[in-house]
Amino acid sequence: MAIDPGAVCRSLTIAQQQAVEIAKALAIDARILVMDEPSATLTPQEVERLFAVIRELKAHGLGIIYITHRLSEVFAIADRVMVMRDGRHVTRGPSGSSSATV
Repeated sequence: MAIDPGAVCRSLTIAQQQAVEIAKALAIDARILVMDEPSATLTPQEVERLFAVIRELKAHGLGIIYITHRLSEVFAIADRVMVMRDGRHVTRGPSGSSSATV
C-alpha cells in the first residue's frame, strides 16, 4: 500500500492506518501480531487486501492472533481457532475441525 510518509495519520483511511500499525510492528521485529476486529470498518476490497497481507505475514513466520465475530473470516484465514463465549474458553482446534466449531 502506498502511503505518503509525510501524511498525518488521522488523515489516512482506516485501512491505511491499519497498514501503518502493521508496518510499525514489523519495524520492531514483532513475532506476533494481535488484531482485534480489524475488518469491522473495512470495505470488502480492503478486507481482501488485509487477508492478503495476513497470508504473506504468516508465510514469513509471523504469528497472528485474529479476534473476530465473523466466522467466515476465521475459515478464510485461520489455521487454528479458539472459541470463547462470555470471556470463557469453549473449545480449540484446527480451523477445519468439527471439534473447533461451536
